[in-house]
Amino acid sequence: VQQQSAVIETVAQMFDTVHRDAHADLEFNRYYRTLQGLIEALVIDPTAASYIVELGGSADSDLRHATEVAFLSILLGLKLQGYLVQQGKRLRPKDARDVVSLGLGALVHDIGISTLNPEVRRRYELTRDESDPQWQKHVEIGHRMVSGSIPPAAAGVVRHHHQHYDGSGFPTSLDELGRPRGLVGDDIHVFARIVCVANHFDRLRYPASGTVQPRIRVLKTMVCSELATRFDPIILGALPLVVPAFPPGTLVTPNPR
Repeated sequence: VQQQSAVIETVAQMFDTVHRDAHADLEFNRYYRTLQGLIEALVIDPTAASYIVELGGSADSDLRHATEVAFLSILLGLKLQGYLVQQGKRLRPKDARDVVSLGLGALVHDIGISTLNPEVRRRYELTRDESDPQWQKHVEIGHRMVSGSIPPAAAGVVRHHHQHYDGSGFPTSLDELGRPRGLVGDDIHVFARIVCVANHFDRLRYPASGTVQPRIRVLKTMVCSELATRFDPIILGALPLVVPAFPPGTLVTPNPR
């Protein structure tokens, strides 16, 4: 809980700084160290993970969304250590399993949104329409903001967390037939694939309506609907393992029907 609180406080200060001055220098080394402390605590006591996925707060809270996506991404990364090694064949296994950059990228994945026109932001908060080209610009804006200041894998998360495994994401480029298309499958860095899953989970839990959706409903939507093609199946399969359908303390009443 102490490590979680430290991360939340650090992110709150980051958003306050960016909202005051979008060009301000951010202390990314501090965020890196704070995340290291959280990850070390989770490794020592894995059962604690069941209690830190949710913070509460409003659906459109930048702080809530950033920290919950970061927590969930870290939990997925820790659960998928073998897969990270398999995907990072050019890296030493120790480096491939290092999820601090994953957590850092997840923490700042939407930092570009803070510089968008307020009307664009309001429109997205009301509709959650990810096809809005003005809103889509946040990934490239955010990437420019952090490039050179954080590890390349973390910066790649900022740019590519809306890439879909089936190629339907953004940012896009033209394929051989001149059609716009996002990156496909394993061409997307595994960290961006993890944050894509975590980001979708949180957006579905906290829709524009403001009514928080039950975990089990969101898990079913992601795993059993047409949305599933957007996600790396290995990562999607790990999601129910790190996000229990019924968190500790839930009272479940069976339906007699």
